[in-house]
Amino acid sequence: MKPETNIKNVTDLMRQCQEVKSLTEKARQSDELQRALQRLLPSMLADYCQVRSFEQGVLALNAASGSAATQLRFLTPQILPKLQKMSIFQGLTSITIRTQAAEAPDSRRQVRMTPPVSDANRKLLSDTADGISDPGLAESLRRLAMTLGKNGKD
Repeated sequence: MKPETNIKNVTDLMRQCQEVKSLTEKARQSDELQRALQRLLPSMLADYCQVRSFEQGVLALNAASGSAATQLRFLTPQILPKLQKMSIFQGLTSITIRTQAAEAPDSRRQVRMTPPVSDANRKLLSDTADGISDPGLAESLRRLAMTLGKNGKD
């Protein structure tokens, strides 16, 4: 006897679920738009341009950098009529270009591992602070020695 499973074929799921069908169709259309655009752009520029959306006659593009965005804006008057002749861009009236924001740096705090400072070096900092006439600098050196003493002992 064959064990019963609840695992369904992915293709069947994609055909049955309306949300997945909609997303799949939108991804397919986006891919078609991207390929059509890339055929018209100079090869050096095509790699730095991505279709963001095509809605209500406006083709919205993302450029990977400011220089790519500038080149796209410069080429827009030549590209627009060519795109309008393609059936996939039916109803195209304008092109907007936006520079894609750089990826945000990792928000987690990075901890820098430093080797511990020896007791002799910390004492040297304290002794140096005792021999300095500038009270602000002396206090800073004492705090540094104390901080270095706590390093790694938390």
